[in-house]
Amino acid sequence: MKRQIARTLAAAALMLSPNYAQAAGQSFEGAWNLTHDCKGAPGGGDAFTVFYPAKVDKNGNIDGMRRKKGVDGYFHLTGHINPDGTTDNLNMEGQTDLPKYNVKHVNAGIKFRYPLSGSFTSDEAILKRGDGQRDCTITLRRGSHGPSPR
Repeated sequence: MKRQIARTLAAAALMLSPNYAQAAGQSFEGAWNLTHDCKGAPGGGDAFTVFYPAKVDKNGNIDGMRRKKGVDGYFHLTGHINPDGTTDNLNMEGQTDLPKYNVKHVNAGIKFRYPLSGSFTSDEAILKRGDGQRDCTITLRRGSHGPSPR
């Protein structure tokens, strides 16, 4: 009985150690494929789906980008993935594209920024737009091969 308790305590201590958490956070490192899917917006804005790559560094920082900054249709995903797969400070910023796809059909070239929420597993993440303007889901799948399958 004492051995079983000692093993359980040792396993718990290992899981709580900073080295264990750091190793777990590194599991998200690498290339990811991003599918950015937005439903039609109330008040105007056609549904759209776009694909672009993202990378996660060894510290859990994510960076995904579609087009170059300053170009219409630019999207930039940034934030942090914690060792347990929860996220901090996930944001999408960019610049609107064709008016038919924009909330209330605003002009192209308008800068935007909104928060995202969600979590990661070893191979997938589901993120949701958090400003209430539109129903958008961003799905990330691990890998460096083309767009995510639909």
